Amino acid sequence: MTLEEWGKDLVEQYFHKQDKNLIEQLITKFKAIKTREELSRITGIKSKWILQKLMDLGVQPQMMMVLTLVPLLEVAWADGHISKEERELILKEASKTGIEDGTEAYMMLSSWLGTKPENQLFTSWNVYVEGLCNELSANQIVDFKNDVLARAKAVAEASGGILGIGKVSKSEKLVLEKLEAPFR
Repeated sequence: MTLEEWGKDLVEQYFHKQDKNLIEQLITKFKAIKTREELSRITGIKSKWILQKLMDLGVQPQMMMVLTLVPLLEVAWADGHISKEERELILKEASKTGIEDGTEAYMMLSSWLGTKPENQLFTSWNVYVEGLCNELSANQIVDFKNDVLARAKAVAEASGGILGIGKVSKSEKLVLEKLEAPFR
């Protein structure tokens, strides 16, 4: 191989590597755009900033059904463990949202029922709610908030108290108050 052929080969390798890197970058950007579009379609959120923040937190479109159950999980884990009654109620609510046994969403939920999820999950839920509230009317926000809090309170009441006294623990009350924050 002559020096000229070697130089030409070296240049071709360099540009081949550059082309490959550019193609990989384009594919990554395309996937991000598709994910953002899918999240927007599922959530109704139009703000690119909110959608990007959800993506930065690791939220994927297939997580959205499970994300709606985060307030229930937060309340259930408030005392450091999930009771049988709380677990059953959460699974019942999951079924109502279309989460069925054997699906990726069900496996994700089962994992969070067995091990307390990281705080990042609650942060993701907050970002989701704040973004959604930007798209809703005042009346819709009130309805949404009331629905979330009613479902969460039902979990809090699922296993607590004696003769109806002390059904909701102090730690569960604190979580219920914390759930109101993104609606303000």
